[in-house]
Amino acid sequence: MKRKEIPLSIFIAAGIPVLLASIVLSIAFGAVSYDPGDILKLFALRLGIIKDAVFPAGMETAVLMIRMPRVMSAVVAGAGVSSLFSLAWYCNVASKPEKLGVM
Repeated sequence: MKRKEIPLSIFIAAGIPVLLASIVLSIAFGAVSYDPGDILKLFALRLGIIKDAVFPAGMETAVLMIRMPRVMSAVVAGAGVSSLFSLAWYCNVASKPEKLGVM
């Protein structure tokens, strides 16, 4: 039985909001939790969408200097792993262990 292919546009349209929501939630929750709305306000302030906002003490430093780099490195690592998985799933020659330097 042939499996049904999911169109790439639907996959991307569903994946991007899930990725953005997981980024905001992973930044918001930790040893000290922040409101996800405050995280979105901080991003809007940094992008110049809003002009003024008040945040809890230390939130801006914790989010921009500690949590954001960790989350972005996890996103990049996940993208690399998923691309290798997709290469292997479709039996691409470039995904053989000899080519990747595993063996």
